Amino acid sequence: MGKLKIILLLTFLIATICTLRAQDRNIARGSEPGEFYFARTWYAVFHPPGPPFIDTLRMGIFRVTENGKKLTIQYDTDYYSTNPEHNPKPQYILADATPGVLYNKHLRADASGVSTNLWVSFDYGKNWVFSEENFGIKYYYISNLDGLIYRSSSEGTNIGTYNSFDYAITFNLFKENKINTNETGFLECEFFTLMGNGLYHTYDCYLNYDNLTIDYEFIFGYAGGRYPDVYRGSVDGEVYIDSGFPDGGFKVSYSSDNGETFRHVFVCENCNPEPGITYPTFIPDREAGVFYILRGYDIQETEFVGYHVKYCIDYYRDYGEILEASFCHDLTKDYEYTEVICDNTTDLELVQFNENSILLQWSNTADESMIRGYHVFRNNERITDELITDLTYFKETLPDGDYEYFVRTYFVQDCVSDVSNYVNVQITNLYEVIFEVTDQKTNLPIFEAEITIEDINLLFTNENGIANIELPDGFYQYTVNKDDYEDYFGEFTISGASKTETVEITEYVGIVGTGHALSDVEIYPNPTTGNFSVVCEQFSVEKIEIFDVFGRNVYNVENNGLLLVGTRHALSLQIDITHLPAGIYFLKTTTKNKIFFNKIVKQ
Repeated sequence: MGKLKIILLLTFLIATICTLRAQDRNIARGSEPGEFYFARTWYAVFHPPGPPFIDTLRMGIFRVTENGKKLTIQYDTDYYSTNPEHNPKPQYILADATPGVLYNKHLRADASGVSTNLWVSFDYGKNWVFSEENFGIKYYYISNLDGLIYRSSSEGTNIGTYNSFDYAITFNLFKENKINTNETGFLECEFFTLMGNGLYHTYDCYLNYDNLTIDYEFIFGYAGGRYPDVYRGSVDGEVYIDSGFPDGGFKVSYSSDNGETFRHVFVCENCNPEPGITYPTFIPDREAGVFYILRGYDIQETEFVGYHVKYCIDYYRDYGEILEASFCHDLTKDYEYTEVICDNTTDLELVQFNENSILLQWSNTADESMIRGYHVFRNNERITDELITDLTYFKETLPDGDYEYFVRTYFVQDCVSDVSNYVNVQITNLYEVIFEVTDQKTNLPIFEAEITIEDINLLFTNENGIANIELPDGFYQYTVNKDDYEDYFGEFTISGASKTETVEITEYVGIVGTGHALSDVEIYPNPTTGNFSVVCEQFSVEKIEIFDVFGRNVYNVENNGLLLVGTRHALSLQIDITHLPAGIYFLKTTTKNKIFFNKIVKQ
């Protein structure tokens, strides 16, 4: 026999009055990342003639996994079923920190008043064990610790606050009065409570607490058929608040400092409930930065008078910065989740790679009419804000680095493909380096001077004495060689910021060699351990300098006061370089008419 719809509405009203207290939720995060549960009606059949009778109204407990992609009906029952101890009615869901453990609270009203029933499931909501019944309205709070659940009440039987450490098998009174709270924290006796625009936080069951005032930009009172609610995040210190607003808006705000400061992470400007559309429901995930927005849509049946519900789940990452995916599940009468096989995106390839730009291209074997679009991922992070329908992706002005790309395909059936093949790219910006080689005496350019960089790059100067090359950031050593000239050793560093910034490092290499004869200057002993003699027989010596292989002046005889001006007679000068490290050095002897170069090996 059909039941009057007004009875359903009365029952719903009782349930709605209870949901005004935010601690009663019909949605709960699971024990694993990507998992949550909710309890809702999902299928109804009306008796056609006369008033709006309902013949069938199914309620279920649903398990969502894979961040919303997979939805299964774990438990299903007739809403009008009797004998609640053997046939629990899904209403308010709590999920333990232990995998697979759920609690279902149901308020039952009869002529004697309202009583609260609690069931426990140890197999992800498929089978339920009756735990207890208490007269009056009781509130249960799940903790973040395995097996710990709280019960609190100020009316009926068992007044006060109790805890159970054995999955609601036994409860122990630990506080005479009721703790009125919204959410538990990560520790035992840690709670969060919203009152007005005040957020209360305690670590010792409200013996001591912090009271923070939240700006009305983030919270309002009763709006949209519900009160605001508070949720702990995935790590200590994270707090979320969701709230309706009088203008029809719905907002989710996030705090990383236990409520000291908030920012919006989800905003719906016009979310007033409409006939056949439920108000948005928020639930955070156990993975940092991940949360879900759940909406339900009544779909009218065409073959009979009735409806089923289509539930859509928006999966957000990075604290609302990225809408990663949207999944919709059409819960028809014979609904059963089946894994949809998605054709993988294939043959992802890099078709262009110029300096700091890339162009990707891919193909897909699936029917194009079944594809909504694609998202591109770089180093496991999605980089496309919206689905793209082209089969190419272009990006320029990438900084230096190693990148790995793949693509996912999003289908109209709310199916998402596995990742495509991976493409690896190494971006290295190149910057121009210019060499100018001149004769030190005449200042004329040197043609066909040979430049070797890091013993690899070989350049030759043009008739203007210039050679150029493009190199990435880094430290470089080089040599310049030219017949009849001494070798020159130098070094430079490239440090560029972007593609548009051109780094020009100009090395002025002075090479002179006007008829120098190494026999005119003699060095002995060579190799030396540090002390050696310089002999110059025919020229007046004005200065003696010593350079390392990088062209740095490491010793100056004149500056040390050991030599002022030479004479026309033979010069024998004692030099001490014991303080210099072992290696190859170059002695530059400057006379009035000539410059002489000699190689020194210090052992």
